Amino acid sequence: MALSHIIAHRVQRLDPTKEAVISTRDTEWLVDGRIEECFRELKHTMMKRLGKDYGCFSEDRAAHPLSPWLDEYHQEKISFESFSQKAMKHLALEIDKTEEPLDGFMILAHERLATSELLHIFFVQHQTGQFIDGDLTINESFYLDTSGIRLAVKIDLDDLYSEDPHRTSSAITLLRWRGEKELSDIFIAFIGFTAKVDVGAETDKFLDVVTDYTKALPDDIAHQTNKQVVDYCLEQNKIGKPVVISELSAQLK
Repeated sequence: MALSHIIAHRVQRLDPTKEAVISTRDTEWLVDGRIEECFRELKHTMMKRLGKDYGCFSEDRAAHPLSPWLDEYHQEKISFESFSQKAMKHLALEIDKTEEPLDGFMILAHERLATSELLHIFFVQHQTGQFIDGDLTINESFYLDTSGIRLAVKIDLDDLYSEDPHRTSSAITLLRWRGEKELSDIFIAFIGFTAKVDVGAETDKFLDVVTDYTKALPDDIAHQTNKQVVDYCLEQNKIGKPVVISELSAQLK
Protein backbone atom coordinates (compact mmCIF):
# COMPACT_ATOMS: atom_id res chain seq x y z
CA MET A 1 0.00 0.00 0.00
CA ALA A 2 1.35 3.44 -0.99
CA LEU A 3 -0.71 6.19 0.61
CA SER A 4 0.23 9.36 -1.27
CA HIS A 5 -2.16 11.86 0.32
CA ILE A 6 -4.74 11.78 3.11
CA ILE A 7 -6.70 14.55 4.83
CA ALA A 8 -9.74 14.92 7.09
CA HIS A 9 -12.41 17.62 7.32
CA ARG A 10 -15.43 17.93 9.59
CA VAL A 11 -19.06 18.45 8.60
CA GLN A 12 -21.68 19.30 11.22
CA ARG A 13 -25.31 20.34 11.23
CA LEU A 14 -27.05 19.64 14.54
CA ASP A 15 -29.91 22.10 13.97
CA PRO A 16 -31.87 21.30 10.78
CA THR A 17 -32.93 24.96 10.49
CA LYS A 18 -29.32 26.15 10.16
CA GLU A 19 -26.67 25.75 7.48
CA ALA A 20 -24.05 23.03 7.66
CA VAL A 21 -20.74 24.02 9.25
CA ILE A 22 -17.60 22.80 7.50
CA SER A 23 -14.27 22.77 9.33
CA THR A 24 -11.45 22.21 6.84
CA ARG A 25 -7.85 21.27 7.53
CA ASP A 26 -5.24 23.35 5.68
CA THR A 27 -2.61 20.66 5.26
CA GLU A 28 -2.82 16.94 4.66
CA TRP A 29 -1.88 14.42 7.33
CA LEU A 30 1.72 13.27 7.43
CA VAL A 31 1.58 9.56 6.76
CA ASP A 32 2.87 7.44 9.63
CA GLY A 33 2.00 4.08 11.18
CA ARG A 34 -1.15 5.37 12.91
CA ILE A 35 -2.47 6.99 9.74
CA GLU A 36 -1.76 3.90 7.67
CA GLU A 37 -3.53 1.68 10.20
CA CYS A 38 -6.57 3.97 10.25
CA PHE A 39 -6.73 3.97 6.45
CA ARG A 40 -6.28 0.20 6.32
CA GLU A 41 -9.21 -0.29 8.72
CA LEU A 42 -11.44 2.02 6.66
CA LYS A 43 -10.60 0.18 3.44
CA HIS A 44 -11.17 -3.20 5.03
CA THR A 45 -14.54 -2.15 6.43
CA MET A 46 -15.76 -0.95 3.05
CA MET A 47 -14.49 -4.07 1.32
CA LYS A 48 -16.49 -6.29 3.71
CA ARG A 49 -19.75 -4.40 3.24
CA LEU A 50 -22.33 -5.98 0.95
CA GLY A 51 -24.73 -4.20 -1.36
CA LYS A 52 -22.34 -1.67 -2.87
CA ASP A 53 -23.25 0.17 -6.08
CA TYR A 54 -21.05 0.49 -9.16
CA GLY A 55 -21.11 3.18 -11.80
CA CYS A 56 -19.49 6.40 -12.96
CA PHE A 57 -19.75 10.18 -12.76
CA SER A 58 -22.84 11.99 -13.98
CA GLU A 59 -22.50 13.71 -17.34
CA ASP A 60 -23.92 16.89 -15.76
CA ARG A 61 -20.57 18.25 -14.63
CA ALA A 62 -21.97 21.70 -13.82
CA ALA A 63 -24.38 20.32 -11.23
CA HIS A 64 -21.83 17.79 -9.96
CA PRO A 65 -18.43 19.55 -10.00
CA LEU A 66 -16.46 16.90 -8.10
CA SER A 67 -15.60 15.24 -11.42
CA PRO A 68 -13.99 18.32 -13.08
CA TRP A 69 -12.19 19.15 -9.83
CA LEU A 70 -10.81 15.63 -9.79
CA ASP A 71 -9.65 16.16 -13.38
CA GLU A 72 -7.80 19.30 -12.28
CA TYR A 73 -6.17 17.45 -9.39
CA HIS A 74 -5.24 14.51 -11.61
CA GLN A 75 -3.65 16.94 -14.09
CA GLU A 76 -1.77 18.57 -11.16
CA LYS A 77 -3.49 21.92 -11.72
CA ILE A 78 -4.64 22.04 -8.07
CA SER A 79 -3.27 20.48 -4.90
CA PHE A 80 -4.83 17.61 -3.00
CA GLU A 81 -5.71 20.01 -0.17
CA SER A 82 -7.43 22.39 -2.59
CA PHE A 83 -9.37 19.56 -4.23
CA SER A 84 -10.58 18.28 -0.87
CA GLN A 85 -11.61 21.75 0.34
CA LYS A 86 -13.58 22.44 -2.84
CA ALA A 87 -15.30 19.09 -2.37
CA MET A 88 -16.29 19.96 1.20
CA LYS A 89 -17.82 23.30 0.18
CA HIS A 90 -19.90 21.48 -2.40
CA LEU A 91 -20.94 18.90 0.19
CA ALA A 92 -22.21 21.72 2.41
CA LEU A 93 -24.37 23.01 -0.44
CA GLU A 94 -25.90 19.57 -0.94
CA ILE A 95 -26.59 19.18 2.79
CA ASP A 96 -28.26 22.60 2.93
CA LYS A 97 -30.81 21.47 0.34
CA THR A 98 -32.25 19.20 3.04
CA GLU A 99 -33.02 19.38 6.74
CA GLU A 100 -30.98 16.31 7.67
CA PRO A 101 -28.82 16.57 10.82
CA LEU A 102 -25.27 15.34 10.38
CA ASP A 103 -22.06 15.21 12.39
CA GLY A 104 -18.91 13.48 11.28
CA PHE A 105 -15.67 13.57 9.34
CA MET A 106 -14.86 13.20 5.67
CA ILE A 107 -11.54 11.44 5.13
CA LEU A 108 -10.15 11.73 1.60
CA ALA A 109 -7.18 9.61 0.54
CA HIS A 110 -5.18 9.07 -2.63
CA GLU A 111 -3.62 5.62 -2.84
CA ARG A 112 -1.11 4.43 -5.42
CA LEU A 113 -0.75 0.68 -5.87
CA ALA A 114 1.37 -1.35 -8.26
CA THR A 115 -1.63 -2.10 -10.48
CA SER A 116 -4.00 0.80 -9.84
CA GLU A 117 -4.43 4.32 -8.53
CA LEU A 118 -7.40 4.99 -6.24
CA LEU A 119 -9.19 7.91 -4.62
CA HIS A 120 -11.14 7.07 -1.45
CA ILE A 121 -13.69 9.20 0.42
CA PHE A 122 -15.06 7.96 3.75
CA PHE A 123 -17.69 9.48 6.04
CA VAL A 124 -16.70 8.50 9.58
CA GLN A 125 -18.17 9.34 12.97
CA HIS A 126 -16.96 9.39 16.55
CA GLN A 127 -18.22 6.87 19.07
CA THR A 128 -17.98 7.11 22.84
CA GLY A 129 -16.29 4.54 25.02
CA GLN A 130 -15.74 4.14 28.73
CA PHE A 131 -12.41 3.82 30.50
CA ILE A 132 -11.12 3.79 34.07
CA ASP A 133 -8.81 6.74 34.70
CA GLY A 134 -5.86 7.16 37.07
CA ASP A 135 -8.21 7.84 39.98
CA LEU A 136 -10.05 4.58 39.21
CA THR A 137 -13.09 6.56 38.11
CA ILE A 138 -15.23 5.72 35.08
CA ASN A 139 -14.85 8.31 32.33
CA GLU A 140 -15.85 8.62 28.69
CA SER A 141 -13.65 9.14 25.68
CA PHE A 142 -14.16 9.46 21.92
CA TYR A 143 -12.78 7.15 19.27
CA LEU A 144 -13.02 7.06 15.49
CA ASP A 145 -15.47 4.35 14.45
CA THR A 146 -13.47 2.93 11.54
CA SER A 147 -15.44 -0.32 11.62
CA GLY A 148 -18.77 1.50 11.28
CA ILE A 149 -18.37 3.74 8.23
CA ARG A 150 -21.76 4.75 6.84
CA LEU A 151 -20.90 6.30 3.50
CA ALA A 152 -17.89 5.75 1.29
CA VAL A 153 -16.72 5.87 -2.30
CA LYS A 154 -13.74 4.40 -4.13
CA ILE A 155 -12.77 5.84 -7.51
CA ASP A 156 -10.40 3.80 -9.66
CA LEU A 157 -8.49 6.53 -11.48
CA ASP A 158 -7.00 4.10 -14.01
CA ASP A 159 -10.50 2.96 -14.98
CA LEU A 160 -11.89 6.50 -14.87
CA TYR A 161 -9.36 7.80 -17.37
CA SER A 162 -9.28 4.66 -19.50
CA GLU A 163 -10.40 4.74 -23.13
CA ASP A 164 -12.31 1.50 -22.53
CA PRO A 165 -15.99 2.47 -21.98
CA HIS A 166 -16.65 -0.71 -20.00
CA ARG A 167 -13.94 0.26 -17.51
CA THR A 168 -15.05 3.88 -17.22
CA SER A 169 -18.68 2.86 -16.66
CA SER A 170 -17.72 0.98 -13.48
CA ALA A 171 -14.89 3.18 -12.20
CA ILE A 172 -16.76 4.17 -9.02
CA THR A 173 -17.72 1.91 -6.12
CA LEU A 174 -20.21 3.50 -3.72
CA LEU A 175 -21.37 2.45 -0.27
CA ARG A 176 -24.78 3.80 0.76
CA TRP A 177 -26.00 4.37 4.31
CA ARG A 178 -28.64 1.66 4.57
CA GLY A 179 -31.83 2.94 6.17
CA GLU A 180 -30.82 6.58 5.68
CA LYS A 181 -32.09 7.43 2.20
CA GLU A 182 -31.81 11.22 2.46
CA LEU A 183 -28.23 11.11 3.72
CA SER A 184 -27.34 8.59 1.02
CA ASP A 185 -28.94 10.85 -1.60
CA ILE A 186 -26.89 13.79 -0.31
CA PHE A 187 -23.70 11.74 -0.67
CA ILE A 188 -24.65 10.52 -4.14
CA ALA A 189 -25.36 14.09 -5.29
CA PHE A 190 -22.09 15.25 -3.72
CA ILE A 191 -20.12 12.63 -5.64
CA GLY A 192 -22.19 13.03 -8.82
CA PHE A 193 -22.60 9.26 -8.95
CA THR A 194 -24.76 7.49 -11.49
CA ALA A 195 -25.23 3.72 -11.46
CA LYS A 196 -24.78 2.19 -14.91
CA VAL A 197 -23.56 -1.26 -13.99
CA ASP A 198 -25.32 -3.99 -12.04
CA VAL A 199 -22.30 -6.20 -11.43
CA GLY A 200 -24.31 -8.72 -9.42
CA ALA A 201 -26.87 -9.18 -12.19
CA GLU A 202 -24.13 -9.50 -14.83
CA THR A 203 -22.39 -12.13 -12.72
CA ASP A 204 -25.61 -14.13 -12.25
CA LYS A 205 -26.25 -14.18 -16.00
CA PHE A 206 -22.70 -15.31 -16.69
CA LEU A 207 -22.91 -18.08 -14.09
CA ASP A 208 -26.09 -19.36 -15.78
CA VAL A 209 -24.20 -19.60 -19.08
CA VAL A 210 -21.32 -21.45 -17.40
CA THR A 211 -23.73 -23.92 -15.77
CA ASP A 212 -25.24 -24.75 -19.15
CA TYR A 213 -21.76 -25.21 -20.63
CA THR A 214 -20.49 -27.53 -17.89
CA LYS A 215 -23.48 -29.87 -18.25
CA ALA A 216 -21.67 -31.41 -21.22
CA LEU A 217 -18.47 -32.05 -19.23
CA PRO A 218 -17.62 -35.10 -17.08
CA ASP A 219 -18.88 -34.68 -13.52
CA ASP A 220 -15.47 -34.21 -11.88
CA ILE A 221 -14.32 -31.64 -14.46
CA ALA A 222 -17.68 -29.86 -14.37
CA HIS A 223 -17.54 -29.56 -10.58
CA GLN A 224 -14.00 -28.17 -10.60
CA THR A 225 -14.79 -25.76 -13.44
CA ASN A 226 -17.89 -24.46 -11.70
CA LYS A 227 -15.97 -23.94 -8.47
CA GLN A 228 -13.20 -21.97 -10.19
CA VAL A 229 -15.70 -19.83 -12.06
CA VAL A 230 -17.79 -19.11 -8.97
CA ASP A 231 -14.73 -18.20 -6.89
CA TYR A 232 -13.51 -15.84 -9.62
CA CYS A 233 -16.91 -14.20 -10.10
CA LEU A 234 -17.46 -13.71 -6.38
CA GLU A 235 -14.06 -12.07 -6.05
CA GLN A 236 -14.77 -9.75 -8.99
CA ASN A 237 -18.18 -8.90 -7.55
CA LYS A 238 -16.65 -8.13 -4.14
CA ILE A 239 -14.24 -5.59 -5.59
CA GLY A 240 -16.81 -4.16 -8.00
CA LYS A 241 -15.16 -5.36 -11.20
CA PRO A 242 -16.80 -7.04 -14.19
CA VAL A 243 -15.95 -10.57 -15.27
CA VAL A 244 -13.04 -10.52 -17.71
CA ILE A 245 -13.23 -13.54 -19.99
CA SER A 246 -9.51 -13.55 -20.80
CA GLU A 247 -8.61 -13.56 -17.09
CA LEU A 248 -11.06 -16.34 -16.36
CA SER A 249 -9.84 -18.43 -19.30
CA ALA A 250 -6.26 -18.16 -18.04
CA GLN A 251 -7.34 -19.42 -14.60
CA LEU A 252 -9.22 -22.38 -16.06
CA LYS A 253 -6.27 -23.63 -18.09
